[in-house]
Amino acid sequence: MAKKKRTKVFRPELKTQRAPWLLIGGVLAGVIIVAMLLLKFTPVSASKVVEVGKPAPDFTLSRVNGQQISLSQYKGKPVIVNFWATWCPPCRMEMPTLEELSKQAAAKGFVLLAVDQEEDAATVQNFFAKNHYDYPVVLDTTGAVSSLYNVSGIPTTIFIDSSGIVRTIHVGTMPELQLFLNKIPS
Repeated sequence: MAKKKRTKVFRPELKTQRAPWLLIGGVLAGVIIVAMLLLKFTPVSASKVVEVGKPAPDFTLSRVNGQQISLSQYKGKPVIVNFWATWCPPCRMEMPTLEELSKQAAAKGFVLLAVDQEEDAATVQNFFAKNHYDYPVVLDTTGAVSSLYNVSGIPTTIFIDSSGIVRTIHVGTMPELQLFLNKIPS
């Protein structure tokens, strides 16, 4: 038996049906490539990167009672900002130290400000009442301030001098608290 030779039939209607999809796919691929290049080569704004020796970005958050507190209201005073959460065992472990730190800091003219990570006011208020803690705590319910300060783990403690300059960033529980108080010029 002889094999039949197949001949290709040119069907122009198929070419016109594929053309718009090829164009759309090409444009979409181009947009994705341009976006990736822009993201890769666009420098991060210096104002959003918290570094030792640079000004601390201002923020405003609510206390558990709804009162608004801004970092800028403490201008002229050294501030110790501690990022924490009630569910964090190392954070809970250092809370008594922070209570003592808040008393010593106040005596030296410092302010301790605890920034709770994405928890509701009732949870934080109950935790503070149950443990008899007295220092100011604000709620970062959306995580925006943590992102602004590049907090990658908690607890994180940031020491800001009276000029508003970040002097120390410490991730993890605080060892000897007196060491940290002595590190920051008032």
